[in-house]
Amino acid sequence: MQQTPLLIATLKKALKANNVTYKILADKLGMSESSIKRIFAEESLSLQRLEQICALINIDLSDLVQMMNRDKPRISELTEEQEKVAAADMRLLGVAFLVVNGWAFDNILARYTINPADLVHYLLVLDKLRVIDLEPNNRIRLLISPNFSWRKNGPIQRALSQTVQKDFMEGDIESAGGQQHFVSGMLSDASRDEISKHLDRLSLLFNELKHQDQRLPLSQRTGFSMATTLRPWRDGLLESMIKKRDSQ
Repeated sequence: MQQTPLLIATLKKALKANNVTYKILADKLGMSESSIKRIFAEESLSLQRLEQICALINIDLSDLVQMMNRDKPRISELTEEQEKVAAADMRLLGVAFLVVNGWAFDNILARYTINPADLVHYLLVLDKLRVIDLEPNNRIRLLISPNFSWRKNGPIQRALSQTVQKDFMEGDIESAGGQQHFVSGMLSDASRDEISKHLDRLSLLFNELKHQDQRLPLSQRTGFSMATTLRPWRDGLLESMIKKRDSQ
């Protein structure tokens, strides 16, 4: 998405908030109202003109840019095609995981064996996918919403099921600072639905706290993953422990 239309749309909002009409603006700038309407319609405002208009409502151009960034729509998930791009390159996917969790350019270089040129390349791919804005000096600004998640059963989840999830279940989970619970039993449909709702809320809580903790330095955060699964018993589960009686 181009920056100019967003910037001008933000400027229009700022003018309206300050009760500045096109006619008032034209009088202040010594222009005709029709000329003002035309340059806004054609989005042909020069940098100098932008600064003049900002000065009339007592803001700097940098303030306008910050307002624009706050107003930018934030995505809650990628499209199927976008995820295919990320899932096709596990190194790109690794970089995506880090930046989604608030890692800066220098943090990634300090912790992982990746050279700056390759990292910039991957960040530019994520910029093109609109996951981030890669700003001057390799500053990373996220364009995702606090409840961002990978698509259910999408390309990234399928890629992770083949690699990361296997590693996730290996080793002593509790000694590493995690928790593990496994319960099993017979449930009614109503009880199953109630538990499903609680699992959804738990996932939302995880995302909310993750987003909240991104304000903290990396030294005060540890990477955690949480898998919430509720599924019926599979055919053959009990038969592996006790033989089923032959049907009569």
